[in-house]
Amino acid sequence: MKLDEETIKEEGEEVVAIAKPWMETPINWEKVKSHCGDFICIFSDNDPYVPLSNKKLFREKLNTTILILKNRYHFDEGHGIKKLPEILRFLK
Repeated sequence: MKLDEETIKEEGEEVVAIAKPWMETPINWEKVKSHCGDFICIFSDNDPYVPLSNKKLFREKLNTTILILKNRYHFDEGHGIKKLPEILRFLK
């Protein structure tokens, strides 16, 4: 996974340190797939920390459904995201 270059410029080395484990820890994709049959990856089109380019990785490795939500920024409570009702249709 990768950080957006603009985020690194704006946020500085602190964000790099926080994201380092996410970027450097290898993922055993086969093990992940063995625990679940279907996957959905949810992105925001304006997330400053998680670039949409990561969707290609998840599609290739997990054959996942990709859901891109508009103008949701980063999915955390600090950005006002407490619920994602759009995903309910994928859980039914």
